[in-house]
Amino acid sequence: MKKFIYTLSFLAIALASTTTASAQSSTRIDAEIPFAFAVGDEVLESGKYVMRLRKNSSGSETLEIRDARHRVVYEAFLLQNGDSTLGKASLVFDNVDGQHVLANIRLENKGFAVPVEKSAVTTLAAKERKRLGGSSN
Repeated sequence: MKKFIYTLSFLAIALASTTTASAQSSTRIDAEIPFAFAVGDEVLESGKYVMRLRKNSSGSETLEIRDARHRVVYEAFLLQNGDSTLGKASLVFDNVDGQHVLANIRLENKGFAVPVEKSAVTTLAAKERKRLGGSSN
């Protein structure tokens, strides 16, 4: 499985900030993703997204992704995986069956695995085939 690492500085918008409010802490990542991608059970088009990683009082981490219209388009619990980065936050995309899949989010002090459903990859592949001219009949 081939991995693509796109640092946010490469993606045109780079901003990662951490805020703390009472028992919760939050990290915001503004990203412009230049291709359609799968995350969890969703397929998201290329565009601008705001990703928030929140740690709640119970210690679990959640990911919320909002689109350019500020609508929540994806939300899920994350699994810490130990992959971190020395510099700016980065998004790691796997190439699964020729499709981009958000697999990891790496921050300066920790990293997270992002769950993905095979159905989202299949849906993304079907959209790509349709975009490229349909079936080969």
